[in-house]
Amino acid sequence: MNNRVFISGKITGDRNYRSKFEQACMDVSRPEFFDRYGSAKLSYKYGFFGFYPVDPCDLTVLGHPLAVCSWSLCMIVCVWRLMGCSYVYCLNDWQESRGARIENRVARMLGKKMIYQ
Repeated sequence: MNNRVFISGKITGDRNYRSKFEQACMDVSRPEFFDRYGSAKLSYKYGFFGFYPVDPCDLTVLGHPLAVCSWSLCMIVCVWRLMGCSYVYCLNDWQESRGARIENRVARMLGKKMIYQ
């Protein structure tokens, strides 16, 4: 188990997706979030308290932002990064997004710990 949290939510069709994901990253980084979802074993192993958010808006492919890539390539990169996380934080609008629903399904199949906003 690691301290990485993949953030999953609606991006396509949401004009304010960047600010929404930035807020989610701040939420995940707060001590209160760790107090609620963390464990003593995790903090002992890593020597600190807190989670490291993995924001799909900041992911790149060969140095290019995902915003300039096809939807399919974005999903491949997101699922690949999700696989390296122990937790998935689903934002309130995750069910409105085809990509977030795919991420949710993959995460549950892989046994990731699910956290819902």
